[in-house]
Amino acid sequence: MWRSIQWRAGLTAAFLALSVIFLVPTLVDPLPKWWTKFLPTEKINLGLDLRGGMHLLLEVETQKAVDSALDKYASEMKDVLVKKEIPVRQVERTAEGKISVVLPDAKANDRFSQIRADHYGNFRVASFREQEGKFLYLLELNLKEAKSIEESAVRQGLETIRNRVDQFGVAEPVIVPRGIKKFLYSFPESRNPSERSS
Repeated sequence: MWRSIQWRAGLTAAFLALSVIFLVPTLVDPLPKWWTKFLPTEKINLGLDLRGGMHLLLEVETQKAVDSALDKYASEMKDVLVKKEIPVRQVERTAEGKISVVLPDAKANDRFSQIRADHYGNFRVASFREQEGKFLYLLELNLKEAKSIEESAVRQGLETIRNRVDQFGVAEPVIVPRGIKKFLYSFPESRNPSERSS
């Protein structure tokens, strides 16, 4: 029995000594020259849990992307109407995320209806009314187009973060989608604060 305990103690001491040998390069900097000739010199790569770092949950403001697309559509629509010499009183994005179009007469309305059918099939008429001889439209993006714009904004946001991370060479970043509009960005603590703030 005494022999068994001696073997266990000797084996434990050997593993402990081996552990210290592999741990020294991580704890001592710089290593003595004699150490580098015969013993391991690679540091142990500490994970995010041991080294410290940050987890950021980022959300892409997809509504802003949709609003920006609506502004472009409204501007383009106005340019097309002017180019086709169709009189128009107003073409603008509303606060509710629609495009408001006000036409002065029935002739302009007929011509606009044709252009809308030919060029703006990704919009549907949310409301239409005639008031005092004017024709008022509220157009909204169909759901498929709005979703496509939102997905594109999320992909672009994710790509932007990846490019910035790669630019600074942050070690072991983790970028994981969380739901539709969010993604988790985890990175180890950096000694250079400018890497994180970028």
